[in-house]
Amino acid sequence: MIHIKTLILLFSLVIVSPCFGWKFLPKLSLSPAQQSQNISEYWSDNISSFSGMFDDDRVMPVSFDPNEKVHGFKDIVGGVPQEVETIVDSLKNPEKYRKAGIKVPSAILFIGEPGTGKTSTARALAQEIGGGFLSFCGADFVEIWVGNGARKVRTAFAQARALAAQTKKRVFLFIDEIDAIGKRNGDGYQNSEVQQTINALLKEISGIENDNSVIVVAATNFVSNVDPALMRSGRFTVIEIPMPDAEQREAILKHYCRNKKLAPDVDITKIAEHTNNFSPADLEELVNQASSVALLEKTDTLTLKQFINAIKFIWRDRKNQGEKNTSINLDALDIAFQENTSEEKPHGLGFQGLAGEIESEILNVVHYLQYPEEYKYYGVKEPRGILMVGLPGTGKTSLARALAQEANCEFIAVKGSEFVEIYVGNGAKRVRELFDKARKKAGKKKIIFIDEIDAIGSRNNMSHQEARQTVTELLAQMEGFEQDDSIMVIAATNCPQNLDSALLRPGRFDVTIEVPLPSLEKRVAILKFYCAHKPMDVDVRYNDIAKVTENFTPADLKNLVNEAAKAAMQSHEGRTITQAHFLFALQKLGIQQKIKEESKVSSYLPPYLQR
Repeated sequence: MIHIKTLILLFSLVIVSPCFGWKFLPKLSLSPAQQSQNISEYWSDNISSFSGMFDDDRVMPVSFDPNEKVHGFKDIVGGVPQEVETIVDSLKNPEKYRKAGIKVPSAILFIGEPGTGKTSTARALAQEIGGGFLSFCGADFVEIWVGNGARKVRTAFAQARALAAQTKKRVFLFIDEIDAIGKRNGDGYQNSEVQQTINALLKEISGIENDNSVIVVAATNFVSNVDPALMRSGRFTVIEIPMPDAEQREAILKHYCRNKKLAPDVDITKIAEHTNNFSPADLEELVNQASSVALLEKTDTLTLKQFINAIKFIWRDRKNQGEKNTSINLDALDIAFQENTSEEKPHGLGFQGLAGEIESEILNVVHYLQYPEEYKYYGVKEPRGILMVGLPGTGKTSLARALAQEANCEFIAVKGSEFVEIYVGNGAKRVRELFDKARKKAGKKKIIFIDEIDAIGSRNNMSHQEARQTVTELLAQMEGFEQDDSIMVIAATNCPQNLDSALLRPGRFDVTIEVPLPSLEKRVAILKFYCAHKPMDVDVRYNDIAKVTENFTPADLKNLVNEAAKAAMQSHEGRTITQAHFLFALQKLGIQQKIKEESKVSSYLPPYLQR
């Protein structure tokens, strides 16, 4: 018969659980083989531990969910880092590593941003080994009474050892958000309770080094907040769980969309390209948000527009939560998808797909890419890198893409922000992976286009070790072009004055091409280009529109045409886009009209457009 004290405590747990969230109760996951054991027998053996949870060092209680699914590595979409697979091999074959003089880890620390899958990887690690899984949160060990936190640490490890002895299997003791244990106050002060808890944890970790029955796995989103004593060499094997790259994001999106009906305009590859810095959890939320919108719109098909709106929602949510690195132009997201969709089509228009004349410097680059042997014959040094400078929207990306098409080169486009990392060495690693990927592609020449290169090569960032390593790696890869002339780098920036001098030295970016605001003649050509397939009225005077758009970029002109088309669509008067619609679009965009007779303009506008 269960002791009356135990029943009272069980009843109190039920009463207080909504308030405390059971945060002091660890969660146990077992492999399928272990789940086949008699669970009721396990509970009867351990139920007595409830009565002494707060007044002695006996084992803490365990909640067991028999329906919980613990996956192996094969079920983690996008895979796990190679270092994690090496951990599994070392735990399965410890003698092989010991003979080679390699220490088999007994404590592992996963670091990475929220949502990258640190907990899932820890659970999968336990499943790969076939061990049990005890889950805690760092906050479980935070106490205000001196000695309580340390006692809870000892109790948790005792629980793990008892479970390992009973099941004859390794037990993985997982501590999520371990930085909560040793978190300091704003003045750096750490009270004696916290210090005792840290010391107890260090002692327990040291005690399992020669006892392979318990493996500690910890995780943190903020490695800088982890107590330095825990980060000393030899304590933890530190492994980063990084944000997924474009290929991994594509695989994750396909996984979450596998049971969804997608509209023809949905291109998962494109969505993956525009979800840089999205964690697996973010990508799952993205699909859920798009599905929710589809449900509200009473459609059974997910459209590209719904995905774009979901991306915007997640970015706004990040910004509202005070996250940094959320400087994304949400209004330009729709245009980016439209541009990428049209540009990726294999029409091969090259410069014919651009309005106006092409600068001679661009034509010279194309000539080199088409006839490199002439440069070698005359001993002319071929350009290693090209730097395009110009205001936002002047068409640097479109020009680089057209250049690649004209020269019959493969075009690989990335943004500088994709190489911005908080962990030292990660940005450099991504640079290497990019160039390795380009070199592995057989056949024609490759152009690597790095938009907004100032995101990684800004002189303001050079005080950070991570930024310096990233730029150094980029320069090293470009130095290697002397042995490999199949790759050319084209970079673009809106702020050339901010670039670090290392990028601008001779031999790095040999050719600098300014992409200026379009001239009057070019603005006329651009307007006609974007109006070519629209129902234009004969009264539209392109020259007049071009004259009052002196500081417009090609992107601004494209937006102007789009606004005029929207005004025509909303007017329900006639079936063409008129000069009046352009005047309305100019007023809407806040442009001061250069027309002397303002009264004539007002009278020229239909009533629904007059303000």
